[in-house]
Amino acid sequence: MKRIYNYFRQVSPVNTRLSTVFLLLIAGILVTVPARAQLVSVDLTEASPETSIEWIRTQVEDVINKEALSKESNAARHLLHYLDRAMGTYIKGMPDHSARHMQIFIQKVERLQHAHRVSEETCVLLIDASIIVIEKLNEERASTGTASTLFDNDASKGVINDETPQASLSNSPNPFNPTTTIHYSLTEATQATLTVYDLTGREVHQLVNGFKEAGTHQVTFDASSLPSGTYLYRLVTPENQVVQKMVLLK
Repeated sequence: MKRIYNYFRQVSPVNTRLSTVFLLLIAGILVTVPARAQLVSVDLTEASPETSIEWIRTQVEDVINKEALSKESNAARHLLHYLDRAMGTYIKGMPDHSARHMQIFIQKVERLQHAHRVSEETCVLLIDASIIVIEKLNEERASTGTASTLFDNDASKGVINDETPQASLSNSPNPFNPTTTIHYSLTEATQATLTVYDLTGREVHQLVNGFKEAGTHQVTFDASSLPSGTYLYRLVTPENQVVQKMVLLK
């Protein structure tokens, strides 16, 4: 399926959305925001950061051609600038710098989303793809002995350590507006914290901090005062920590 997708991109490099739609039809996936995010995960999880950044740049160029952005606008220049910086620093062997440029790129995309200059679906697609790149870059950092961060290791699967997970974590609905319920399960009574972060790693709100009994728990997260975008929430116990992502669409 990936070969078919790449073939259509080569045949029609300008209209990359055509190949995306074609692949969706083959896979039998409905064209919704979660489905498009799933498509990104399928296409990019096996790709190198360099290939993934190049793919994101193609999507941005497509946005510039088809949406309310001019190539000469500051917004368009900023998007391409930080992608180019991410690519350049990665090629130079600096994945930590590349990850920071990708985080700034996400911030720029979210600003366009808040200003309604780019569609929400397109923004979610770009942000999800960028998160995958950041995870890969941080995996490379971890393999070289660099200290871990919120995005390190296998955050796309929810577990960010190498031990058997002692807790589970999810939220519904997702995407949400403006509230969502976060569910977490503990296999034993333990100290636990549950904290929400934005994509820069800044703490947004701490929902849980205390001793919790074994079993399933839930807490409501109210994002009424927050802008639309992707947020991370992390459950930490003495045994391990788990991270998931959620999307606020206003």
